[in-house]
Amino acid sequence: MTEAQSCPNDKTQYQPCPPVLFFWFALIAISLTTLLSGCNTPKPFNGEPVQLDVSDGQWQTLQPENITAIYGIGLSYAEHIVETGRTWDPDTPAPVFKKSLNSLNTGQTIVYPDRASFLTMAETVEPGLARVLEERFPYINPLLDYEVELGMVLLEPYDRSRINDSNYLPRLGFVLAADITARSFMVLGEDKPNQSEYWGAAKSFPGFSAVGSKMWIPSAFSNETVVNVSLETWVNGKQRQNGNTSDRVYSAKEMIEFIAAQYPGDPLHAGTVIMTGTPPGVAFRVPGWKRALAKMLGLNRFTLLGMVIEANDNNPDFLMPGDIIGFNVGQYDSLNYKVVGQSAAEEITGSTGSN
Repeated sequence: MTEAQSCPNDKTQYQPCPPVLFFWFALIAISLTTLLSGCNTPKPFNGEPVQLDVSDGQWQTLQPENITAIYGIGLSYAEHIVETGRTWDPDTPAPVFKKSLNSLNTGQTIVYPDRASFLTMAETVEPGLARVLEERFPYINPLLDYEVELGMVLLEPYDRSRINDSNYLPRLGFVLAADITARSFMVLGEDKPNQSEYWGAAKSFPGFSAVGSKMWIPSAFSNETVVNVSLETWVNGKQRQNGNTSDRVYSAKEMIEFIAAQYPGDPLHAGTVIMTGTPPGVAFRVPGWKRALAKMLGLNRFTLLGMVIEANDNNPDFLMPGDIIGFNVGQYDSLNYKVVGQSAAEEITGSTGSN
């Protein structure tokens, strides 16, 4: 099926593969995935660990108005790469994306995107996409996911003239951060040349960027240094993510350079926040053989979207209105939010504005 062909007018919008044919394709995909899985196993960056401790630095306050831009690094934790069924190539830069500053969360709620919000974002990224989605998908589950992260803050402008200087690293601060992600929107960017724009949009709905105000500034931080701290996500009192930044596969210098290369026209001012990726435990997990099978079958993004929604529509791990979510970085800081529907968010905004 090509993107130009019509899809059946049902909730999932795709035609299932005949069982026998599916079985053989799946068997081949599993065999190839198993054969290749050991070729490039993600390996954590082996840097000199440093703790978020007053003996090694100082704590300062990061004010929201001092944040000048927000970027993100994707697939940067070894175990997270595996759980999402992605491949890893040490010679290929990590996927990076830019988030809207309008996504910065300065409150205590996360708004669950309704259909109108989803379609508006689709039209912003790709003119005409909203109409296609309206015609093919009478129902779209945004599949709201959580990602606890360590945020890296530039304390001075990035000097692009020193990008080849192996010893150069701008002064950095570190904060607790979190990405909220509409996984369904990310699927729309599959195999698109500008995939990073879809990733950024999926994480740029209002309030989807959580950035803590408690910032740790190390006394000294080199290219061989790595922050060693635990990261946790809790949903309704249940732990969902429990990882450590030591599982990250890239250095601070590499991550900044990935962003500088992807966005050569961006100045990267002081106040730039870089979300450095998330440890395992997210709601959206895909076996590698399924990704391999989808490529073998040549499934387009709309068919994939239907399949992803169908497979995860009743998955209780995805966030829903009423959920309480908390993010922790060690014992140093925490962020807590309630997921609310669009109508509840409008009521909150209205009551705040009337005071």
